This record gives sequence, C-alpha cells and structure tokens, in this order.
Amino acid sequence: PRGTGARAPAPARPSSAMPAPDLAAVFGPDMWGAIANDPAAAPLLADPALVAQLRALQNDPASAASVDFATPELTKVLAALGTTPDALAPNSASQTDPDQPPEGLSDTDRAKWQAERQKALGNAAYKARSFQDAIAHYDKAFQLDPANVTYLTNRAAAKYELEDFDGAIADCQEAIRLNTEQALRTDYKIIARAYARIGNASMRKSDFETAIAMFEKSLLESHDDKVRLRLNEAKRAKAKADDAAYVDPDKSKEAREQGNAHFREGRFPEAISSYTEAIKRNPDDPAPYSNRAAAYTKLGEFPLGLKDCEKCLELDPKYMKAYSRKGAIHFFMKEFHKCLDVYETGLQMDPTNGEMREGLQRTKIAISKQQNSGEVDEKQVQHNMADPEIQAIMSDPSVVQVLKELQENPEAGSRALQNPAMASKINKLIAAGVLRTA
Repeated sequence: PRGTGARAPAPARPSSAMPAPDLAAVFGPDMWGAIANDPAAAPLLADPALVAQLRALQNDPASAASVDFATPELTKVLAALGTTPDALAPNSASQTDPDQPPEGLSDTDRAKWQAERQKALGNAAYKARSFQDAIAHYDKAFQLDPANVTYLTNRAAAKYELEDFDGAIADCQEAIRLNTEQALRTDYKIIARAYARIGNASMRKSDFETAIAMFEKSLLESHDDKVRLRLNEAKRAKAKADDAAYVDPDKSKEAREQGNAHFREGRFPEAISSYTEAIKRNPDDPAPYSNRAAAYTKLGEFPLGLKDCEKCLELDPKYMKAYSRKGAIHFFMKEFHKCLDVYETGLQMDPTNGEMREGLQRTKIAISKQQNSGEVDEKQVQHNMADPEIQAIMSDPSVVQVLKELQENPEAGSRALQNPAMASKINKLIAAGVLRTA
C-alpha cells in the first residue's frame, strides 16, 4: 500500500492489454497540426508555458517521466493527439516506480531517461556540495546520452567548485565543439552558459583576455545581465593587471628625467608626454605629478595642473613643491582666496618653508592692490562668484546681515568682525574680489 511506503506487486497485465503508445510518435512532427485542428485544444497554443512543455516532450520524449499528463490542459492536448493520460501513465510522473524507466521506451529513449536520472542525482549532490559525487553522476549521464551537452556544462560547474579550472574549461569547450561539429542544435542558453563558465574559470586563472572574449561570446548567444556585469569586471581587472604589469620604477625615473630635460628646453608638450609615461610606470610616485603640473601651468592648462597637484598631495601631503605650484596656479587664475588657503596649509606642514612664506606675502600684496586700485575686474568677480565656497558664504544669512551693517552702521559691523569665523568669511570675499572695502 502506498500509505505504508511498501509497493504492492503490479498485477499481471492481460494479454489483450494495449501497449503504451510510442512517445516519439505521439509527440512527433504532426503534433502541432493535430492540436491546431482540434477546437478544444487549439486555444491552448496561446499558452507559452504549455507550448514550451510540448516542445520539450517533442525534443526529448524520455522527459515524459517527470510530466503529469492528468492536468486539464494536457488532457485536452492528448485527446487531440488520439490518446489519454491513462494510456501514457506508464511513461508519466505517476508511474509506480520512479527509479525505473517507463515501459514502452525504445533503447535510445531508455538511455536518455537513465541519463536524466543520473543528472537529477548529480544536481542533488551538487546542491549538497558533494561535488565529486556530482561529477560521477554527470559522467554516467554523458556516457548514456553523449548528445546532451548539458551534462558536460553541469560537470564543468562541479569542477569549478573544486577549483579544477582547467577541467571546467575543457568540459565547456567540449560541449561547444560537439554542438557545432554534430549540429546538435542545443538550446542557445546552454551554449551561452558554457562560454560564461569558461569566462568565470579564466577569471580565476587571471586570464582576463580570454575571460573577456568568452563573456562576449556568451552575450552573443543569449543576453544575461549577470554575464554583462562579469564582462565589465573582467575588463576592469584586465586594465588593472595591465597597469600593474607596466609598473617599473627605474623606467619611471628615466622618463621623469627626460621630462625634466624637455622642460628646461621649453618643450612643454614633450615634457608632459614624458611625465605621463613616468606616472604610468610608477603611479604611486608623487614627483611626476608635480612636474607635470608645472608643465601644464606653462601651457596655461591650469585645471589640469591643479588636478595633478591635488593627486601629488594625495600621495604625499608633505610634498612642498606641490603646494607651491598649486598656489601659483590659483594666483594666475586670480583665485587669491584659494592662494591663502594653500600657502597657509603649506606653512602648517613646514613653518620655515621660504616658498610658502613668499607666496603668502605675494598674495596679500596682490589682494591689497586689488582693493586700492579703484577698478573692478569683472572677469575675476564672475569667475570667483561661480566658486561653491564663495556662493555658500554669500548666501549665509549671518554674512548678509554683517555686510548690511557694514554699509549702514560701520561700528556695529566692525564689532561683528571680531568673531574669527565671520572675519574669515569676509576676508575670503575680499580676497576673491567680490567685496570692496576701499
């Protein structure tokens, strides 16, 4: 009895009983026409899931072992095909012994059924992380049905988990080769998976060039967002590896010295090219960034020069030449409020540094001349008014109030300036040229 887990012996079949229908014939090439011509079954062809299930049965009749034909939809389809769920019962999921192939299968279909059974056991072992057992089952499955390359791609996944990356790659390559040479017409998603698994294994081997090629081939077979992400990861990893392989401190030094020679000769574009090569050869060395900033400054490329100064100081916060060059760039751009910040920060790093002291003094003199000139540099004002720091100060209600008091009640305004924070803000506006006190 089923309830106790025991199996009752199957009753002897009368000699007059009809054998189970040939599955290959039931789901053969005439299947679609028979369904389309049946008023009850024809509307079911609009159901993508049912159509996909029928295609699977047509491509692999042995898969009937896992199908319940007693559903209302399949009952109508079988009626259109001239059979019934009961007639297919020995082939279906309701069979008495799920470990035995259905009756009435051809030798080929029996082997496919057994292969699928091994695959199911392999999948269960894989989920249990028993990867060697999974590989053994996939081996048997492929031996039983060598035209189904899914067993190879599954075996590759198990080998990947065991870090047998060469083995995983070989299985996927074999799957792709068999599908091409034997025209197996394997589902393109399975082939895409094979390419992707080669890509993943290649990534683990740090073979990023192969990984990129395989991920791209996978996406040609079938779009997959996860594979797209892996492709981007592979490209970034390759770029990083290429950069790391290019690093050579000695050659970096040679390139920097060559850049210095170009700089002394006034050949600034050539100097920039050499300094750029020095950076590529040793991106952690702050010196070529500072040198390139000087060359950019000579060409009037102030934003690029500033960027290099900031990178240099990121690598070495005490690199004084970078402070000097950064301050000089701000000075050329008439961003005197930023000059003050740079030189004051530099002096905190090195209170005795002559270049910082000279730069700070030069900046203060320029601000004083600007205030006493009686002229307004509209370009300077417009440029500095676009600075987010200046905009934030100008929109500060307390600053607006102090500026109003300075105009209407200078004495009260002067008292407000005794607050160091307020005085700093007002002085920045003065240094930027957007506020005149003279």
